[in-house]
Amino acid sequence: MKEILWIRHAQSVGNAGMPTENRSSFPLSSLGYEQAKSLAQKIPFTPDLIVSSPFRRAWETAAPTSARYPNIKMEIWPEIHEFTYLSPATCVGTTAEDRRPRVKSYWSRLDPDYLDGGDAETFRDVIARAELAIKHLQSRWEQHIILFSHEQFIKCVQLTLRAPDMSVEEKMRSFPDLPPIRNCEMIPLHL
Repeated sequence: MKEILWIRHAQSVGNAGMPTENRSSFPLSSLGYEQAKSLAQKIPFTPDLIVSSPFRRAWETAAPTSARYPNIKMEIWPEIHEFTYLSPATCVGTTAEDRRPRVKSYWSRLDPDYLDGGDAETFRDVIARAELAIKHLQSRWEQHIILFSHEQFIKCVQLTLRAPDMSVEEKMRSFPDLPPIRNCEMIPLHL
């Protein structure tokens, strides 16, 4: 059985309440860099593979762990990036607080096919990416894998593994009830 450890990235400037320009390229906060360094010392096993989302805050979180295990390959998997349900073009220069009304509106729709803009994705899209990531993990020979990703994406993976036969509509309805995942929280999964 494979031992998989999903880790949410450390605190980013966005998590710290600062305005962000580009959803994929904003960095960790000062606290986030310290969290990432501390996290690297708490990894419970020697990995066979380290994987990161292509988003900067994820690979900056992975960097100290990768440095701790310099002989272990680190890969970037594009499918494990954060769920981008609000159009990034409309979020430039905003804070999480600024976006809160739009977030509430999005989740009140409960429409897995709603697309906020051409540069966003639907809930159905992110579930498909979660399924792809699981298949990717299953196809790998490595038995101990660490993935640095994002809260909402990790929740989609959890939902997909726990209830593979649940419809996308049911997954979307249950998604807001999932417990939060803190920065640097480790979520163990077995495949």
